[in-house]
Amino acid sequence: MRSVTRRGIVVLLAVVLGSAAGPAAAQRRSPKDCGGLHDLRVMDLGMVPDPVPHNGFVKSWSVRLRADGNGECATQITILAGVGARNHVAGSRVAFSLRPGLNVIGVPAPRGYRIRAPDTCFFVWADIQNTPTALDALRPFCARRVPGGWTLR
Repeated sequence: MRSVTRRGIVVLLAVVLGSAAGPAAAQRRSPKDCGGLHDLRVMDLGMVPDPVPHNGFVKSWSVRLRADGNGECATQITILAGVGARNHVAGSRVAFSLRPGLNVIGVPAPRGYRIRAPDTCFFVWADIQNTPTALDALRPFCARRVPGGWTLR
């Protein structure tokens, strides 16, 4: 349990430190930060593999994100997993080139990440103008048991 807690703290620190460096890095690569003129909405969230075998690991996430706005923008995408009132990071990535329209973003899962409870739901957050913001989604993304594993479908 301690190693899981330590890994969670390390991942959370990486997210916080990455978000501090993200806007400066994004400006060097040209897209502006996603802000008030960009409306971001999660169209779908998938995991690889799906289904994940019981006691198996999630390797990565696939976020289908609609960006309504003009021009490219940069943001950090974070996937949080929540069970009850407790949330933890299930994946994080800086996406430098969100374009208007549908974007498909691959987000690596932390090494050894597993789904452990059937009531685990996943939420996509974006760093918008240096403020983490939960994104609206078309539907909830909650893990459910299927024979031999877990699925988000």
